[in-house]
Amino acid sequence: MADFYSRRVKRLLPAVLLVLLAVVVVAGVYGPPSEFAQRLSEVRATIFYFANWNLISSSDDYFAESFSVSPLRHMWSLAVEEQFYFVWPLVLTGLIALFGRRDRLQIPVIAAIVVSAYLLWYHYSPATVTRAYFGTDSRVFQPLMGSALAIALALHPTSTWGRWSRRTAWAAAGTVALTGLVVLTWMLDGNESAYFRWGAIAGGVLSLVVIIDGEVHPRSPVSRFLALKPLVLLGTISYGFYLWHWPVIEWIRPPGGAGFVDRRLVSLGQFAESLAGAVAGCVLG
Repeated sequence: MADFYSRRVKRLLPAVLLVLLAVVVVAGVYGPPSEFAQRLSEVRATIFYFANWNLISSSDDYFAESFSVSPLRHMWSLAVEEQFYFVWPLVLTGLIALFGRRDRLQIPVIAAIVVSAYLLWYHYSPATVTRAYFGTDSRVFQPLMGSALAIALALHPTSTWGRWSRRTAWAAAGTVALTGLVVLTWMLDGNESAYFRWGAIAGGVLSLVVIIDGEVHPRSPVSRFLALKPLVLLGTISYGFYLWHWPVIEWIRPPGGAGFVDRRLVSLGQFAESLAGAVAGCVLG
């Protein structure tokens, strides 16, 4: 288990530190002293992976548009992920010791998924989505769904899943699921009630179907599409792109009254800067 935690730190921390250094430098050079102090507080929350709860305590609205938005607001999702990675191996070890048989693990995991998905709905309020959107308890069902699938695949390898017809059926399901994910992304902004009532769980289920399709039928249309070199390259740098995209968007904004062409040029510059930061993060990683 120590090796697992060590690999997580080596994989994630160097690229994060580069982003945090840039944020502190920009705040120190261009921002007032009050902003610099605020950024240091956010840096501390990011390093110790409680950024989501820091945002909840400050009643931050993820979807609010303001020129004072933190360039580290997006670190909430990294915090949820790392809290899960720190706790889940310990919980899983305890469940194995408690139940004795791995084939019984699915029951408590599925129960936890149901409870967490319910909490996403329970904490939702039309007035503010902060608690529901950022909370670890209301978000942990998403990585738990992946864990449930990993347990299922370990207990029932895809090589035992049977005939060609079943693989073909999963391939068709994978195509429908990927299409459904695209439609969901287009339909939902993430702050409407539909996302909290059913959208988030639907996105998780559709993602699981896409993954199963790739496991069962590696030559399916979806598997071949996702294996295209540009998408593989994007996946390789996706973590770094995630880290940089939000600070860059906050730092590089179109001027007031900018026309369509000017806004597109700014967007192009944002993409290029995020890409450069992502590549730098991959080199460090």
